[in-house]
Amino acid sequence: MQQILDTILNTPSYILIAITLVIVIIFARKTMRILRKFASIAFSILTIFKLLHMLNLMDILK
Repeated sequence: MQQILDTILNTPSYILIAITLVIVIIFARKTMRILRKFASIAFSILTIFKLLHMLNLMDILK
């Protein structure tokens, strides 16, 4: 365990950054589908609110 920690501490930071990026990219690919679903739901809710808001403005203007 100590040897692993020493090697991590001795490796240059750019290698560690590259490894972290790879892990993040792999993780992001899996979460991307969930994020897309969530984003589409959020976007549809936003558009509904915008439409309701515009309808309210139309009623006020009349």
